[in-house]
Amino acid sequence: MIGIHLAHDRPEAVAAAAEFVSLAVAAGLPVAACDPNGAVALELPEFDGPLSSVVAVGGDGTVLQGASYAHDHGAPVVGINVGRVGFLAEVEPDMLDALVELLVAEEPPVAPRMSIAAQVAGTASIGLNDVVVQKTEGQYMIGVDVLVDGERFLTYRADGVVLSTPTGSSAYNLSAGGPLVDPRLAAFVITPVAPYSLFRSSVALEPSVTIRCTVIHERPASVAVDGRELAVLAPGESFEISRGPDVPFIDVTGRSYPQTLKRKLRLHEGLDGVLGEHRP
Repeated sequence: MIGIHLAHDRPEAVAAAAEFVSLAVAAGLPVAACDPNGAVALELPEFDGPLSSVVAVGGDGTVLQGASYAHDHGAPVVGINVGRVGFLAEVEPDMLDALVELLVAEEPPVAPRMSIAAQVAGTASIGLNDVVVQKTEGQYMIGVDVLVDGERFLTYRADGVVLSTPTGSSAYNLSAGGPLVDPRLAAFVITPVAPYSLFRSSVALEPSVTIRCTVIHERPASVAVDGRELAVLAPGESFEISRGPDVPFIDVTGRSYPQTLKRKLRLHEGLDGVLGEHRP
């Protein structure tokens, strides 16, 4: 059973998902919706039973949600892009026939991506992109003490700290000035957000470590996994991150990461491509 997860409130996503469903059904593939909103939008039943794959239609946020369904069912995920950039949603609407052909083959090529596991206030959560600890009071920075495998590493005074996977390096990590990392690699990237320090560099750590972060000084901080807030920690409280299970992504394009960057960021078009409509 192929599960469909879509940005149901976006007409372009509903249209692309409906086209995919039509092609999949014509090819003899069983299809169902992952949630009630998708079932209504596509006039499909909700899935009942195991999923063989998850097709997420929307932007990268939709793919993150779809990856959660995929993880729960041990299935690969693939994203159809109707957003603006779509680092995770690599399949463009004109590639639906190719996607269906791969799914008909039953064993589509997959590329595993590292996930990140967080233990926060007694709750475990898995993310594909990042764990972010950030301030809750607009005008004040926070303090975060970081230990790596039990050894004191750094103390950050900043608006926040992003702990990212390579997949998540193109999200908040990039906005905070961190590096883009090929998702075929495995590493944690720690990037401070607006740090009050001369040391502003990102740090990459090998993925078998356990990272413990403690909120210090007198101000609380929120902790979120892939944008989902899990807890607000008081000074003195901690959370831990470690490597989570790999999430398989169906590889439709076969593009290398440099090719993907050039295409998604329009680097082949020079400065005009990077700035796009935001060029002054």
